[in-house]
Amino acid sequence: MKEKIIVSLTTWEKRMSNIPEVLDSILSQTVPPDLVVLNISNALLLPVEVEEYLVQHNVEVNRVKDTKVFKKLIPTLKRYPQDCVISIDDDWIYPREMIQEFVSLHKQFPNNPISGKKELCGGIPVHCGCASLTKASFYSNIDLVDEEVMANCKSDDIVYSYFAAQSGHPYIWTVNNYYTNMIAYNSNDSYTTQDYSEKNSDIKTLEYLVNRFGNLKNIYECFNIDPCLSPIMSHETISSSLSLNFIIVGIVFKLYLLTISKSSGITNMFSS
Repeated sequence: MKEKIIVSLTTWEKRMSNIPEVLDSILSQTVPPDLVVLNISNALLLPVEVEEYLVQHNVEVNRVKDTKVFKKLIPTLKRYPQDCVISIDDDWIYPREMIQEFVSLHKQFPNNPISGKKELCGGIPVHCGCASLTKASFYSNIDLVDEEVMANCKSDDIVYSYFAAQSGHPYIWTVNNYYTNMIAYNSNDSYTTQDYSEKNSDIKTLEYLVNRFGNLKNIYECFNIDPCLSPIMSHETISSSLSLNFIIVGIVFKLYLLTISKSSGITNMFSS
């Protein structure tokens, strides 16, 4: 059976009016999606004009429990476990060729989730909430991302990256950095700053996952990937694109992981 290409997103009160413009940029792609899924809270009341737009454009509206940013992707992965899901945000206008590039790369690298942002975390590419292609099968067990994980982890990007690394499916990058190529649209609200802006949310999220699910040795092996191994970016390109501040963040992150491993009595894989 042919994989469907599904675009998945969520929204909330302050961004509901964005949906028609955001989805116009998705539905007019050079390679349009087979389906668009909007996962929204059971309590959210959509404006009439937005509801009419969704019906007119055959957008699947899925009412779910409000799990904040996690409801953008998790419900769709569970509903469509055999298909490719491209998660997007509700405050960007997307370049017309974005889905085409994701699909092209997926054909070349069918066993890797693809991030639309050239972002390193401890030396590896990670999930990008604004634009990433993934599948349920890329994660060790998608059902492990339960309500407790969602409540304790503020960085969903690290959650997805952790479980992908654990199952041997590391993220790769798109050639285009879509995070910088997209147009911000009505993003001036407090959703992100209220709930997900802790400076150390990535580290705290990984610490929670490691403490709960353990198996540090395999996780460290997966996370200790030299950037030059990315099928998309060469070592020279990556090195030239990283700022000094970003390199320092990576070093601090690795040192933090070293501290965790020593305190847990587990061999640190970064020193090997």
